[in-house]
Amino acid sequence: MAIFIGGNNDGNLYNIRNSGTLPEYRRYEYGNFLELRGMHIKLIDKVYRNLQNIYSDSNIKNVNYFRLRHGFNAFQFALQCHDGLDAILQLTKSIEALVNAREKNKFAEGCLKILNYFKFPKEYSESQIKEIYTLRGQSVHFHLENIVKKDSYEEKLKVIIKRAFIISKFIYQQLLQNEDEFKKFVNSKGISLF
Repeated sequence: MAIFIGGNNDGNLYNIRNSGTLPEYRRYEYGNFLELRGMHIKLIDKVYRNLQNIYSDSNIKNVNYFRLRHGFNAFQFALQCHDGLDAILQLTKSIEALVNAREKNKFAEGCLKILNYFKFPKEYSESQIKEIYTLRGQSVHFHLENIVKKDSYEEKLKVIIKRAFIISKFIYQQLLQNEDEFKKFVNSKGISLF
């Protein structure tokens, strides 16, 4: 467990304003959120500044970046999940925040649009995207009998979660590395693109 202490340092006077514990994160075997090498180190500053903007008090107060902020929160919550079904709920929510989706077909259509827009290097079929939403629905509504009885349940679950993780990670990386792109989500009009 990691403990943090926050505040400021005024010469010899330390003002502690807050403290707490950092949440435990599940280490996914699918990779890191952002991998930086050599010249890419400058991306840390971009991502940091963009996150600062999204989570600024004024943007929260004015309900700016609501969907982007809550989608990114869901992605982070997914990293904390120890149960695959909880993770798929959060990962799906993180994608839903950025696409105009209220059902499986719209989710798949919007997801494919945003992946194509950002030139996603992998090729996922519409049916593979729909599997993510289907598993999410089965988990939300506790209709797991269709997948729990199968011998390959754990493997199938891992494959779908990995796919959702890769997609969500890719989308948020693209948005947080490019201010012009994430600014499209200052309000809900941004999702109309996808």
